[in-house]
Amino acid sequence: MVDALQTRYQEFISDCKIGDIGPGNRGVFATKDIKSNSLLLKLPMEHCYQGNHLELTYRIMSLDNDYTRALPPNLTDFPVFWTPGEVASLQNGSALAPMIASRREKLLSEDTKKKALFLYYRALVGSRAFTIDSGNKDKLALVPFADMLNHSNHGVNVDWKVCDDHFVLKTTTEVKAGEQLFDSYGTKTNYENILF
Repeated sequence: MVDALQTRYQEFISDCKIGDIGPGNRGVFATKDIKSNSLLLKLPMEHCYQGNHLELTYRIMSLDNDYTRALPPNLTDFPVFWTPGEVASLQNGSALAPMIASRREKLLSEDTKKKALFLYYRALVGSRAFTIDSGNKDKLALVPFADMLNHSNHGVNVDWKVCDDHFVLKTTTEVKAGEQLFDSYGTKTNYENILF
């Protein structure tokens, strides 16, 4: 599935590929030594899925293509999918337990169409979408290939922007062949990191 995604967008990708980092986990890796400020991806926005969280959720629910087949099949690391026993195992008095229940309830309340698997797809969108307009946090895009990048607080070596109707991803440092490319998902508190 990931190979098909890589092949589909190969004409827009330079010097990197999606690779495995463990069971069910992926990242993006340099295929050769790359200089700082090198272009990694220049994807026309017409290949991205744009909208707000809800629009994107319903959109990817309706698709069956190389992109949607490459999305993670399992989101059990997300607390909104934890079993009641897993939530109960949190330390007594933890503020996280009611936050998990509240987050789950909020996400499910967005589902005006009452679709099966809504929570799964909504969590995918919430964890993968790029905010493409700093003045409007509801203007989002799902960007095939780029949303396979993992987060790092200290090892960020790429930066992206939307320019001339393209999503452009470049290196910010030199990267050696085989090294993983990291984006930043933004600064969040520990609670936000766990919940989202």
